Amino acid sequence: MSLTVKLKTPHPKQIEFIESKAKRRIIRAGRRGGKTMGMAIVAVKDFLRGKRVLYAAPTMDQTDSFWREVTNALGETLEAGAFVKNESTKTIELPGSTQRIKAKTAWNADMLRGDFADLLILDEYQMMNEDAWEVVGQPHAPRQ
Repeated sequence: MSLTVKLKTPHPKQIEFIESKAKRRIIRAGRRGGKTMGMAIVAVKDFLRGKRVLYAAPTMDQTDSFWREVTNALGETLEAGAFVKNESTKTIELPGSTQRIKAKTAWNADMLRGDFADLLILDEYQMMNEDAWEVVGQPHAPRQ
């Protein structure tokens, strides 16, 4: 069975960060610059490689935008039952594995606790409390 994943065609600036091999990416672009859609492409590609992806944004509107892109891209695979989607928790996963995409609203560290990811996307991070990254996203070893 052959299933199609329908990723949108990115514009040149999106291609730069989509194809980046950097461990961490900071994207500074204006409104409607394609940050969320571009990161949805990255998320889907990593998910299809067996990765666990966690996307977080400070508002539900941003989370919904990402979720719409991801579910549209994976629509055929979801309809065929290749992956399981849960709209309530905004997750798509391969049952019996850790392979998953999850989208959630988060503006501080407490909202990110209790999960792990191979790829953590903090969209509109400047609107989040800095502890979302410093305490949970990339915690540092305690000072002695």
